[in-house]
Amino acid sequence: MKSKPESKLEASRESAPEFKPGQRKVRTKYGGSCGYKDGWYVLDLKGTNYQISYDHGVMLAEEIRAYIEETRTHVWVCMGVDYDYARADVQRLADGKLSPEIAEELKAIAAGVTFLKPAVTPM
Repeated sequence: MKSKPESKLEASRESAPEFKPGQRKVRTKYGGSCGYKDGWYVLDLKGTNYQISYDHGVMLAEEIRAYIEETRTHVWVCMGVDYDYARADVQRLADGKLSPEIAEELKAIAAGVTFLKPAVTPM
């Protein structure tokens, strides 16, 4: 038996339709949409830099997570260091060097990716 969601965020995650690679045809929180054509995801993104980046993260969360896992393995196998250590080192080197706009976009993509079951409505 499922327990009652602890927050509105959890409730929205449980009720949101899941993305299925190759079957995505959705509209997101900020009005972006994602379709799949000839093996490619086709994104139509609208809004501010934050909104566009957030929707980008939401729509491609599975692929971004898979890429991070591949990178995690690659860093360990090829460099012999823990991914989190390498990531922190790269972040330290990049801090203060990215424009505020790029930093905001990267944070918004990450926010979209970490939203486990995106709140989307089928088209």
